[in-house]
Parts: sequence; C-alpha cells; structure tokens
Amino acid sequence: MGTVVRTIAGVVIELVTWFALGTIGFIGLRLEWPDYAAADKVFTATQSVLFDQSMLTARLSVAAAASIIAAWLAAFTLRDNRIAPLAGGLVLLALFIPNHIMLWDKFPLWYHLTFLTSLPVLAFLGGKLSRTQV
Repeated sequence: MGTVVRTIAGVVIELVTWFALGTIGFIGLRLEWPDYAAADKVFTATQSVLFDQSMLTARLSVAAAASIIAAWLAAFTLRDNRIAPLAGGLVLLALFIPNHIMLWDKFPLWYHLTFLTSLPVLAFLGGKLSRTQV
C-alpha cells in the first residue's frame, strides 16, 4: 500500500474514532451530569451557552481524550506511518474552524483557542505514543 493511501486510511481511522469517542464521551456527560445535560439541551435548541467553566473543561477533556486515542489508534494500525496522526489532527482542525467561527461570540476565547490548538498538537502526541510502543 502506498504512502498516500496509508495516510488517507489513517486519517479516516482517526476521524471515525475521534467522532465515535466524542459522541460516547458527550453522551456520558449528559447521562451522569444533570446540569450539563440541561445546559447542552438549551445549547442544542437555541445556541445559548449555559455551560459553566467546569462544563467547558469537561467538554475539552472529552475532545482531548478522543484526539489522543484516535491518533494513537491510527498510528498503531498503520505501524510505521508518522504522517497520518498529524494529518488527521489538521483535518479535524479544518472541519472545526468554521463551526468555531460561527460560535465565536458564544464561548470564551480560552475555550476556542484551547480546543482548536489541541486538535493537531494532541494528534501528534497520540501518534508519538503509538510509535514508542510498536
């Protein structure tokens, strides 16, 4: 399998894993944290943000864990591919920038910057973790 095909396969693995883990993580937050569930329901219906700082931090934590695990899985699956995890993080960044631009005034600046910066950085680190174990 060529490098380009392997990289594309790794990016697909990473994206699917990231969104699956994120979905599971956010469902878990809603199930276990009634106040979060209420704030999320309002946000989904009206785009009004009622999340407090602990809720925003929990959202970032879910995204961070998803980034690291998804990049690790992509790198582990491909064994020797060093490009796919970072490429997946950059694709996630490209996918989320438009959404965060639309929501720029809804969330604090630190939230946007932390989330957007973390996507490629944690993807790179997740890929590095896999390479040290293979």
